Amino acid sequence: MNGDLVIFICIGICIAILVWILFGKQIFNFIINGVAGFIIIYCINGLLPTYAIGINLLTMGVASLLGIPGIITMYIISMVI
Repeated sequence: MNGDLVIFICIGICIAILVWILFGKQIFNFIINGVAGFIIIYCINGLLPTYAIGINLLTMGVASLLGIPGIITMYIISMVI
């Protein structure tokens, strides 16, 4: 391995550890909200297939950031449109 590559890898690992220490709880909550949002959207899509919203990165992002109010808002928009 090249010496510069080793240094860049070490710097990258240090930055990743620093980000995890500073934002670990927020990242964990974001992932948990995304999984919960996926489950909720999947279940509601099964119950209300007429108003089903797609499961994609956009809907998962909304569910992760806004939680249940975001999911409800997406279904209201789906019903109106």
